[in-house]
Amino acid sequence: MGDHSLMRLLLEQYQLEVDELLNLKLK
Repeated sequence: MGDHSLMRLLLEQYQLEVDELLNLKLK
């Protein structure tokens, strides 16, 4: 259960960075 929540946090952080990169490319 601990590993699952940790993986989820990593995925959320990754998603945020990807969104930022996409926003920079679109502008």
